[in-house]
Amino acid sequence: MDLFLTQARDIAKEDFKMNQEFTSRNQVEFIRQTYPPNTRILLQHMDDPYAPVPAGTRGTVKYVDDIGQIGVAWDNGRSLSLIPGMDTYRKLTQQELTQEQGEKPSIHDSLGKHAGQQAAHSDKPKMKKEQTR
Repeated sequence: MDLFLTQARDIAKEDFKMNQEFTSRNQVEFIRQTYPPNTRILLQHMDDPYAPVPAGTRGTVKYVDDIGQIGVAWDNGRSLSLIPGMDTYRKLTQQELTQEQGEKPSIHDSLGKHAGQQAAHSDKPKMKKEQTR
Protein backbone atom coordinates (compact mmCIF):
# COMPACT_ATOMS: atom_id res chain seq x y z
CA MET A 1 0.00 0.00 0.00
CA ASP A 2 2.86 2.40 0.80
CA LEU A 3 4.39 1.76 -2.62
CA PHE A 4 1.08 2.66 -4.27
CA LEU A 5 0.83 5.93 -2.28
CA THR A 6 4.44 6.81 -3.08
CA GLN A 7 3.85 6.25 -6.80
CA ALA A 8 0.62 8.25 -6.70
CA ARG A 9 2.41 11.11 -4.92
CA ASP A 10 5.22 11.04 -7.52
CA ILE A 11 2.69 11.15 -10.34
CA ALA A 12 0.89 14.05 -8.67
CA LYS A 13 4.20 15.95 -8.34
CA GLU A 14 4.95 15.43 -12.03
CA ASP A 15 1.45 16.59 -12.98
CA PHE A 16 1.91 19.68 -10.82
CA LYS A 17 5.23 20.49 -12.53
CA MET A 18 3.70 20.05 -15.97
CA ASN A 19 0.75 22.27 -15.11
CA GLN A 20 3.07 25.01 -13.88
CA GLU A 21 4.65 25.09 -17.32
CA PHE A 22 1.32 25.93 -18.89
CA THR A 23 -0.37 29.27 -18.44
CA SER A 24 -3.17 29.40 -15.87
CA ARG A 25 -6.69 30.48 -16.80
CA ASN A 26 -6.25 33.73 -14.88
CA GLN A 27 -3.06 34.50 -16.79
CA VAL A 28 -4.76 33.76 -20.11
CA GLU A 29 -7.66 36.03 -19.18
CA PHE A 30 -5.20 38.79 -18.21
CA ILE A 31 -3.43 38.43 -21.57
CA ARG A 32 -6.79 38.57 -23.39
CA GLN A 33 -7.75 41.76 -21.54
CA THR A 34 -4.34 43.33 -22.13
CA TYR A 35 -4.13 42.40 -25.82
CA PRO A 36 -7.67 42.36 -27.25
CA PRO A 37 -8.17 41.86 -31.01
CA ASN A 38 -6.98 44.79 -33.17
CA THR A 39 -4.38 45.91 -30.60
CA ARG A 40 -1.31 47.20 -32.43
CA ILE A 41 2.01 45.85 -31.14
CA LEU A 42 5.74 46.15 -31.78
CA LEU A 43 7.97 43.08 -31.69
CA GLN A 44 11.21 43.62 -29.79
CA HIS A 45 12.55 40.05 -29.95
CA MET A 46 11.19 36.68 -31.05
CA ASP A 47 12.75 33.56 -29.58
CA ASP A 48 12.42 31.40 -32.70
CA PRO A 49 15.65 29.83 -33.98
CA TYR A 50 14.20 28.86 -37.38
CA ALA A 51 12.11 31.69 -38.80
CA PRO A 52 11.63 34.59 -36.40
CA VAL A 53 9.75 37.73 -37.30
CA PRO A 54 12.37 40.52 -37.40
CA ALA A 55 12.66 42.81 -34.37
CA GLY A 56 10.93 46.14 -34.96
CA THR A 57 8.10 44.60 -36.98
CA ARG A 58 4.64 45.88 -36.14
CA GLY A 59 1.51 43.78 -36.13
CA THR A 60 -2.15 43.52 -35.18
CA VAL A 61 -3.44 41.11 -32.54
CA LYS A 62 -6.04 38.72 -33.97
CA TYR A 63 -6.72 36.50 -30.94
CA VAL A 64 -5.34 34.98 -27.74
CA ASP A 65 -5.63 31.19 -27.71
CA ASP A 66 -6.48 28.95 -24.75
CA ILE A 67 -2.85 28.60 -23.64
CA GLY A 68 -2.15 32.34 -23.82
CA GLN A 69 -0.31 32.59 -27.13
CA ILE A 70 -1.08 35.82 -28.98
CA GLY A 71 -2.02 35.34 -32.63
CA VAL A 72 -0.66 38.24 -34.68
CA ALA A 73 -1.00 39.36 -38.29
CA TRP A 74 2.38 41.01 -38.87
CA ASP A 75 2.69 44.01 -41.17
CA ASN A 76 5.25 42.09 -43.26
CA GLY A 77 2.52 39.58 -44.21
CA ARG A 78 3.46 36.80 -41.80
CA SER A 79 1.14 35.26 -39.23
CA LEU A 80 3.07 33.91 -36.27
CA SER A 81 1.98 33.77 -32.64
CA LEU A 82 3.82 35.40 -29.76
CA ILE A 83 4.63 33.32 -26.70
CA PRO A 84 4.39 35.39 -23.51
CA GLY A 85 7.48 34.90 -21.36
CA MET A 86 9.63 33.89 -24.34
CA ASP A 87 9.10 36.68 -26.88
CA THR A 88 9.47 40.38 -26.10
CA TYR A 89 6.86 42.82 -27.39
CA ARG A 90 4.80 45.84 -26.37
CA LYS A 91 1.72 47.79 -27.33
CA LEU A 92 2.25 50.77 -29.60
CA THR A 93 2.10 54.08 -27.75
CA GLN A 94 -0.63 56.61 -28.50
CA GLN A 95 1.96 58.73 -30.31
CA GLU A 96 2.99 55.77 -32.50
CA LEU A 97 -0.67 55.02 -33.27
CA THR A 98 -1.25 58.66 -34.23
CA GLN A 99 1.81 58.60 -36.51
CA GLU A 100 0.53 55.42 -38.17
CA GLN A 101 -2.83 57.07 -38.80
CA GLY A 102 -1.01 60.00 -40.44
CA GLU A 103 0.95 57.65 -42.69
CA LYS A 104 -1.96 55.47 -43.80
CA PRO A 105 -5.21 57.15 -44.79
CA SER A 106 -8.09 55.38 -43.13
CA ILE A 107 -11.22 54.32 -44.96
CA HIS A 108 -13.05 57.10 -43.11
CA ASP A 109 -10.65 59.66 -44.61
CA SER A 110 -11.31 58.28 -48.09
CA LEU A 111 -15.06 58.34 -47.54
CA GLY A 112 -14.83 61.87 -46.16
CA LYS A 113 -12.98 63.11 -49.25
CA HIS A 114 -15.46 61.36 -51.52
CA ALA A 115 -18.40 62.80 -49.61
CA GLY A 116 -16.80 66.26 -49.86
CA GLN A 117 -16.46 65.86 -53.63
CA GLN A 118 -20.11 64.92 -53.89
CA ALA A 119 -21.07 67.95 -51.84
CA ALA A 120 -18.99 70.17 -54.12
CA HIS A 121 -20.75 68.75 -57.17
CA SER A 122 -24.16 69.35 -55.64
CA ASP A 123 -23.38 73.08 -55.34
CA LYS A 124 -23.27 73.39 -59.15
CA PRO A 125 -26.33 74.93 -60.72
CA LYS A 126 -28.68 72.39 -62.22
CA MET A 127 -29.28 72.52 -65.93
CA LYS A 128 -32.74 73.54 -66.98
CA LYS A 129 -34.77 70.99 -68.84
CA GLU A 130 -35.45 71.74 -72.45
CA GLN A 131 -38.89 73.05 -72.96
CA THR A 132 -41.02 71.06 -75.31
CA ARG A 133 -43.51 72.73 -77.63
